[in-house]
Amino acid sequence: MLIISYLTLFFVSDNFEVRVMTSLTTLLVMATLFTQVSSSLPKTSYFKLVDVWLLFCIFSTFLVIVFHVLIDLSLHNEDLTRRTPETKITSITVPLRPPALRRGTSVAPHSRAPSSTGVALEAWKIPRKTSSKIGRCQRMLLSDVERFARLFMAAVFLVFNVVYWLKAYGFV
Repeated sequence: MLIISYLTLFFVSDNFEVRVMTSLTTLLVMATLFTQVSSSLPKTSYFKLVDVWLLFCIFSTFLVIVFHVLIDLSLHNEDLTRRTPETKITSITVPLRPPALRRGTSVAPHSRAPSSTGVALEAWKIPRKTSSKIGRCQRMLLSDVERFARLFMAAVFLVFNVVYWLKAYGFV
């Protein structure tokens, strides 16, 4: 189940639903396995090694889901910063009060209100060039986030297994 969860980091980046649904299904199966194993073992006041292993599996799958969210956010951040001037969001006019109707006149259902009765709202704009460190961190490339997630999860798995099996065989 951990392999399936880890392999979701290699799915196509712009298919967020498939990646997250696969990870969530893996998390659900591992939680079910944890409850079944815990109910079949004798009750003790301390954690058993199988409890530690299963809790690590659940935690690492949760971390994979967090990375999927970060990857999706960086994908959308790249899309916003790649906008050209032609695709710039224009302001929207919201009427404060409906135009007064005179006898014998009609108003089309989708007619635009005069600009004097409206308030212009603009969408938030992401600054393209910032010199601060925060600006550089916000603009991490999608490939950088994916590479970091893959390497980080592999390193966490490796370190945990080394410590776990050293403890299991009594070396620690």
